[in-house]
Amino acid sequence: MELVAMKPYTFSMSEDVLSRFSSYIESNFGIKMPPSKRSLLEGRLSRRIRALSLDSFDEYYEYLMGEGMNDEYIHFSDLVSTHKTDFFRERKHFDYLTASGLPVLTASGAGTSRPLTLWSAGCSSGEEPYTIAMTVAEYERTSRSIDYSILGTDVSAHTLAKGIRGVYHGRLIDPIPPALRERYLLRGRGDKEDLVRVVPELRAHIRFKVLNFMDDVYDVPGPFDVIFFRNDLIYFEKETQKRIIDKLASLLSDIGYLFIGHSESIFGMHGSLIPVAPTVYRKG
Repeated sequence: MELVAMKPYTFSMSEDVLSRFSSYIESNFGIKMPPSKRSLLEGRLSRRIRALSLDSFDEYYEYLMGEGMNDEYIHFSDLVSTHKTDFFRERKHFDYLTASGLPVLTASGAGTSRPLTLWSAGCSSGEEPYTIAMTVAEYERTSRSIDYSILGTDVSAHTLAKGIRGVYHGRLIDPIPPALRERYLLRGRGDKEDLVRVVPELRAHIRFKVLNFMDDVYDVPGPFDVIFFRNDLIYFEKETQKRIIDKLASLLSDIGYLFIGHSESIFGMHGSLIPVAPTVYRKG
């Protein structure tokens, strides 16, 4: 039997195809993909070219725009979006929520006369909404019982599935204080001893949903008392940033809080959002 060598995969993206991908990504996801990110895009998309046994980025683009649109879109969105996240990332935000945000909101009746509603917008694999849940649960321990719900949204259904499971590798939980690990995480056994799962009591307060910030209307059950929209704004052009902030502000309750990333700014974008702490704004 004659042995045939496997065809090597060496892909290079032409200027024309890069331009077409960049335009499609920005118009559909709002993410800037300049020529300086060519290598990044090549590296990520080449995985799908191999998986589909295609021969070039040109073929992949044509496939994505044609017969593969329905099935491939979910893979494509997962590859071009950013999923960097951690438990208790930018911890000062959660300290502020505990010390200032939650006392103000609960004093107004949120969590008692009506549910306290929180939204982790761009939540990736779920670490942020679970951190919010731990923060609220800890506040309850020193205050009173709170009726609350948390929505986690992301453009990638594949990434959201990790959040829905609430299962994480043990190496990811280092930022969680030891006492909170004891209260809110279950350790796996046997061949799963390197995994942890968030306790069902917290998972019951959270639901996950696919949402694209480029959508004309955000199909979410506002208004929200708290919106975390952190470290996503930097990927959008200025005009797109303003449109997104306008939509988020319209979904805040009358005294709601917006948290953005520490490297981000919404200066001059929306007059009803008043800064109350670094990268923390309140509707007013």
